Amino acid sequence: MLDDKWQTASLRITSDKLDSSEITNILGQVPTCSCKKGELMSPRNPKSQRHEENKWILESGLDDTIIYEEHIEYLLSFVETKINEIMQLKEQCFIEIICALSINGNQASFDLTPEIIKRLSAVPLGIIFDIYVNE
Repeated sequence: MLDDKWQTASLRITSDKLDSSEITNILGQVPTCSCKKGELMSPRNPKSQRHEENKWILESGLDDTIIYEEHIEYLLSFVETKINEIMQLKEQCFIEIICALSINGNQASFDLTPEIIKRLSAVPLGIIFDIYVNE
């Protein structure tokens, strides 16, 4: 089987109240991508669904061959430097790290170091793991 595993992570902030430009102004950081509530999910398809909320997304930007923990640490470092702004946003936004990884085969596991767990517990965000199986 070909080894085509990849790993990535992004910080996602969603809100019904604040749009991406307001989030950008608060954080002082331009997102990797963003969308507005009501925009088409696929702009080339006028029949596609529409976004249900405003989204502001910052990707780690690390190579997808780097282990997911490094992606998480990179994003946590950003959040930690902006903790006052994040605390301000948490009142009107949902904030989470989305970690996506692919696996070969039909079973895998992942773990987080105690250090990362401690850092995650100190900030108001959730973490999601999306796992994609290569067959």
